[in-house]
Amino acid sequence: MSSLSKPAANISADSQISLTKMSTDIDSLVGSYLSLWTDTRGRKEWRKCYITKEIADFLAAHKTKNGIGKTSPTQQVVSLLNSFTSGRSYHTIGQFDDGKPEQPLKKLQPISPEGPNIWEMRTTDVRVFGWVHTTENTFIAVLAELKMNLVDSQDKALPMEYGIMIFYVLFWIKQHSIDPKFIWKKNNDYACLHFRA
Repeated sequence: MSSLSKPAANISADSQISLTKMSTDIDSLVGSYLSLWTDTRGRKEWRKCYITKEIADFLAAHKTKNGIGKTSPTQQVVSLLNSFTSGRSYHTIGQFDDGKPEQPLKKLQPISPEGPNIWEMRTTDVRVFGWVHTTENTFIAVLAELKMNLVDSQDKALPMEYGIMIFYVLFWIKQHSIDPKFIWKKNNDYACLHFRA
């Protein structure tokens, strides 16, 4: 039997999905699954952050200060997204000391240089997970979680908890049939060129 006449049962479920579902970019998701972040007066048209319903729900649920930051998790994320969309360069999107001045942290970085192309935005008390679009200056924020649920008592990342966040973002990308050609795959070294002011 030639490879062309093999039964469809030999095709994996994943490949059947990719054969029957159209790949897409984010444009068709805006309004139903994504919203453009516009909650800042200083927003630049060319710097875009899209948020999911999960991010909006997180913001609605975390308006009370409950961590080490000076403001609520909601205020921290709003401030971070405003800073991002105001057009600051990657290097001036900012660093913060997270209570440890000897170890400043970048507010936007890939979770792992080796992939799977999932990035996190950081505040003192929150981690926002998403992916970077191939269009310059565009970030898709998919999921947010309180930092205290992602680290141990020594402030070290819990691999299993981070793995769940990574899995969720990858699941969201697959669920919405995002074409891989729209996912920026370069590492942190090139971010300053991708997120230019």
